[in-house]
Amino acid sequence: MNVGLGRPLALGRTAEVYAWEQGQVLKLFYDWFDLEAIRHEARLAQAVQTTGLPVPRVGRIIHVNGRNGLLYRRIEGPSMGKVPARRPWRVRAYARRTVCAESPCSTWRTCRKATGFVTGISILTTSS
Repeated sequence: MNVGLGRPLALGRTAEVYAWEQGQVLKLFYDWFDLEAIRHEARLAQAVQTTGLPVPRVGRIIHVNGRNGLLYRRIEGPSMGKVPARRPWRVRAYARRTVCAESPCSTWRTCRKATGFVTGISILTTSS
């Protein structure tokens, strides 16, 4: 599908993000980025959704202007990169959420028991 995308909302190492249909954004990956890696990202995003964290809902993979893209629900607000600079006292809470999202746990309580806890930028693990 060939479409005029307009100006990107964001640029990253692997992709550009564009406004898409109502309530969606298109993460359009650069042509060198492997389709299997995009599928992997979609699976990870779906897994994170199941944790109940407030993350954008992932959609389907589409092909636009000769490149592969992944649709996400659009959420208005500051970018994740800007939030810690504006609210540095929340960095520890964001780190906890990241640890939990990347662990196989279903809730913060079970995640905390399984992974330990976060202090500063170090992750301390518990031994079972």
